[in-house]
Amino acid sequence: MLDAWYMDDDTTMDQREEHRLKPNKPATLEDLQTLGVLHWTFDADSYEDSPEFAVRVDARNVRTWTAKGWHHVSELNRHCRCSHCI
Repeated sequence: MLDAWYMDDDTTMDQREEHRLKPNKPATLEDLQTLGVLHWTFDADSYEDSPEFAVRVDARNVRTWTAKGWHHVSELNRHCRCSHCI
């Protein structure tokens, strides 16, 4: 499930906060597509075996942050609990 919203302009608030407008103004998938945001949905239990997932990750050199720094998504093992993967 994707949750995206328009942000407020409050510079006094902690930058780690959500900064949602009040009332909240959700951003639609069409809004995000207009901005160039790419979005796919994969089954969390079987995405590693998905050929489509592998193609997307490799084509875009998708990386994620861990405690040990940036890593290519294919380097991470969702079942592993070592400090490299969590």
